[in-house]
Amino acid sequence: MTKAEITARWTGQQWSTQGLRDWSAGMTLKADYVRAEIATGKTGGHHCHWPGCTRKCAPAAWGCREHWYKLPPALRRRIWQTFRPGQEQSKTPSREYVLVAREVQEWIKQNHGPLKG
Repeated sequence: MTKAEITARWTGQQWSTQGLRDWSAGMTLKADYVRAEIATGKTGGHHCHWPGCTRKCAPAAWGCREHWYKLPPALRRRIWQTFRPGQEQSKTPSREYVLVAREVQEWIKQNHGPLKG
């Protein structure tokens, strides 16, 4: 499946819509989409969401590999579950994604302290 086909299946759709009835099939499509975005090497000025990190990364990625894996699996899973392919292009993340992103920032602050600068 091409990136365009994957994107077309996601545009304006929710998890329960036609074509994504099977949760694992939906996750595979989402993973394929994100992998394709990362493989392009394009960052479009997007950077890691870890406070103070200046590494550029694909807009479909939350952050750089190092910081993604510093997050607890439960938070990574919630980011992944609420991410909608294409939100990085339309700039319209779901309310759920924004709430999880805020929780992640709070977790970072509580567990890694303030940035030293």
